[in-house]
Amino acid sequence: MTKFNELKIPQLKKELEQRGLSSAGNKAELQARLREAMEAEGVSVDEYVFHLEIEELSTKVEGRAEAPGPSAGLDMNMMMTAISQISSQMSQLSSQISSELSSQINAQLEKQDTRISQVLSQLEAQKIHVTSQLETQDLKITQLQEKTGGIETEVDAMKARLCELQLNRPNVLISGSKVKAPSFDGTVSFSIFKLQFETTATTNNWGTADKVAALVVSLKGSAAEVLQTVPEIDRGNYDAIMVAIERRYGSDHRQQMFQMELMNRFQKINETLQEYDWRIWHMRKKRQIS
Repeated sequence: MTKFNELKIPQLKKELEQRGLSSAGNKAELQARLREAMEAEGVSVDEYVFHLEIEELSTKVEGRAEAPGPSAGLDMNMMMTAISQISSQMSQLSSQISSELSSQINAQLEKQDTRISQVLSQLEAQKIHVTSQLETQDLKITQLQEKTGGIETEVDAMKARLCELQLNRPNVLISGSKVKAPSFDGTVSFSIFKLQFETTATTNNWGTADKVAALVVSLKGSAAEVLQTVPEIDRGNYDAIMVAIERRYGSDHRQQMFQMELMNRFQKINETLQEYDWRIWHMRKKRQIS
């Protein structure tokens, strides 16, 4: 194996002739001409290896085989020796090429293994992070459901208590009245209560003072708290009290309440899906009626 700068003049001429170029000139000219041709071919001149020894040995063997000699046995030995040398050099070259290829392949495989390990490590870290976030979210949702369930239980208990108090409270009956005044706790439609109350007032021939007295006493539970929103100067004004009640329990207010209930609906802890669906349907039905 020979490098470019190690080529002799005969070898330079041979390389030029193989490329169909002129082989005239001194060594420097031959080198310049060959370098230019090899660079045009895209060959890295300084790294290229010329395998000239094998070719020269083959030429020598052929020349000696053709040349007449005094001893055929001696020529045969020389030929065998040359062939052995050629075979040895070919084996060395093959081993060198195989070793270099094997080293390059192993290096590439090691790089790929390293890259794959890095990607797997990143994926595992991301998986752990996502799992942690999901567990945190599940815990927050569970805590929120527990708090919501507790609040709804308290509200249901308060409603039951109010209903019990309202059932045990006698209806309003003004002296000399023919019809009892209806009571109102905010659980029935305001428009229906107003119609019943004014019909009762008309039937009983109530004056303004009687209507105010009957209306104030008719309010029960949370509905009675509406009186606190009426200024003291207007607490003897029937229309002012009725407007305050309508503002709290009218159709607009009930629509907002039902909308909030629908937006904040959650399934209770011990509530089945059928019970949950029925409760949502009932809430929507109330919203449509109101």
